[in-house]
Amino acid sequence: MKRALRTAMIVAIAAVAATAIACIGPQAPSRTEAESAITQFVNIPVGGWAASTRRVVERTDVVSIGQFVRTNEKGGYWPVTARVAGTVERGGVLTQGKGRFDRTVQFRVYKDEKGTWRATMFPMFDLE
Repeated sequence: MKRALRTAMIVAIAAVAATAIACIGPQAPSRTEAESAITQFVNIPVGGWAASTRRVVERTDVVSIGQFVRTNEKGGYWPVTARVAGTVERGGVLTQGKGRFDRTVQFRVYKDEKGTWRATMFPMFDLE
């Protein structure tokens, strides 16, 4: 009887632990990890045949990191609001010039298949 009770308790504890781990979900990025991913994303040159844009981030400050949003069984993202400031250089056939940007923007921060933190802007719009 004691052995059956002990086995039942172990099974119950394991089930509760598994449920708790499943509810916690993936580990959120730290502020530093989110800022780094956002800075890398914003610094990517944008261009085409008619124009090119180069942004240089001088400062990224995370305002908030939201709850994990699951997009499918394999992944999801964290909504991160961040203030991003820096300079922009435009060059090309249609537009040229230099300017500054300082915006608070919503990003999606996620881990890629290699486990590296990445960011995208949502909705996509120009920072300038």
